Amino acid sequence: MTTMGERIRRLRIGVNWKQKDLAESIGVSSQVISNWERGYSSPDNEHVARLAKVFKTSTDYLHGRVEDIFSDQLDMATRLGVLGENKKDQTNSFFPQVPDENVSFDIIKLLNSAYGVTLQNKELTRDERELLVNLITSTVSKIREINQKILHKVEDELDVKFFMASNGEIFK
Repeated sequence: MTTMGERIRRLRIGVNWKQKDLAESIGVSSQVISNWERGYSSPDNEHVARLAKVFKTSTDYLHGRVEDIFSDQLDMATRLGVLGENKKDQTNSFFPQVPDENVSFDIIKLLNSAYGVTLQNKELTRDERELLVNLITSTVSKIREINQKILHKVEDELDVKFFMASNGEIFK
């Protein structure tokens, strides 16, 4: 489990800021940022809220109550491939960009995370992200409901019982 200081450091580096840049953006000294990142001290609630706002994340993420959107199975090279072209430019070119078919992402966690999410080369706002979360959740629920209804109709017609696994596969 990562500490708050490690999360702050990871987020700061993710936006390519120096400690001084972050300090200026939330109204503290760079020494304070250094102390937080090294775990010598912790930000108070007001500063945690400012950090969350600056990094477009939640205070829960900073406190470690919400996990990273990325699976632990995913290596850094593959993570960078998912982050988009603007993040890749900040990395070394020797990272392989081979997708792993066994890795999955929770789209809701991604939309609620500190990572920038873009659509047509424009970063989504917090409001747009929240709207997408609601739309995705309701749409997927409706799709699953329709699939179940279709499955029941087929079962009735064929007089066979099917089971749908959580991944969408259907078994007889």
